[in-house]
Amino acid sequence: MKKFTVKTLTAVAVLLCATNAFAFAAKATKAAVTTTVTEINQHGNTYLTIRPSLFSAKGFSISDIVTVTINGKKFDIPICKNYSDVDTGSMLLRLTDDSVCLAINMGNFAKEAGAEMNMEVTITMKQQYGYLTQFHQRLLKSTDVRSDYSSDEVFANFREVTAGKIAAGRLYRSPSLIEPTTRAPYVLKLAQQAGIKTIVDIANSKENALKMGANNAFFKSLDAQGNVYYCEMAISYADEAFAAKLKEALVFISEHEGPYLIQGKDGQNRVGIICAMIEALNGATLKEINDDYMQSYVNYYGIKSDSTQYKEILKTITAMFETLNNGAKVTDKNVQKVVEKYLLQTVGLTQAQIDAVKAALQ
Repeated sequence: MKKFTVKTLTAVAVLLCATNAFAFAAKATKAAVTTTVTEINQHGNTYLTIRPSLFSAKGFSISDIVTVTINGKKFDIPICKNYSDVDTGSMLLRLTDDSVCLAINMGNFAKEAGAEMNMEVTITMKQQYGYLTQFHQRLLKSTDVRSDYSSDEVFANFREVTAGKIAAGRLYRSPSLIEPTTRAPYVLKLAQQAGIKTIVDIANSKENALKMGANNAFFKSLDAQGNVYYCEMAISYADEAFAAKLKEALVFISEHEGPYLIQGKDGQNRVGIICAMIEALNGATLKEINDDYMQSYVNYYGIKSDSTQYKEILKTITAMFETLNNGAKVTDKNVQKVVEKYLLQTVGLTQAQIDAVKAALQ
């Protein structure tokens, strides 16, 4: 019998939407399940005990809207596959082939909901396929096959960052060059070609990174020289933990020799946020910052600038800057000051440290 993965179910859901969406609305089920919290990771993503196959067998699928009851609170959220399937700051139930997880795109679900280990969680159907239209609009597809992409740089999502006053050959961004992925060897090759001397690894602890990079001579050499900083950074810029790690990362950059590489697991979200702040700090315009952030989605998924997906994801960085500015509008004229104020008052850098970061990159 053919195994139906989440990817398969996603395709089926989209097909069903195109053929008869109203029929599904009329047949909304009363699916319900009670489970428990089995893991909370450093980002606040809250993993549930129930297995994906059983969860699906209970009548739930990608694009349903469900009511999640946890810690005496109720949340109506969609079932999705990727964090980017919802707006920045929005909740989702992330269903993959390996896990069922409650999360917030660029946020901390556990903190927001007060979730704790072994806490009971009840999930009930609110609207079957209720998120199908939005999900279809946001559906992003990538592959792990090099020949599907136009260049090594696009496939590796590896690029130089030169927005604002950042000098050429100083700063680069990418997915991890040590993760066990098909992209990693390409990232490694490009990092070596760029002459990278300092790495900020925002995804891993030193222990995990050295395990994955055990056979990577380039990475091990940089580590041995003390030129790798391990952040294991939270994904929400609103968290105190994020600010603390950001402070350490920027100080590390100012105290080490470039060229610098900021690497994450995929090089999209956290890397994008940190680079956006660095670019703003160095006088970049909002267009420069947004273009760089969106390039990862163009590289991975081939999305076009006039697509719904592009326009929705494009809101991410502006929303972040406005959050840092207490909800007030951010423009080219004030974005640098907004970020400097955040780094001084929230992150805890001194003006001398901020100036040192600029000097290292400019």
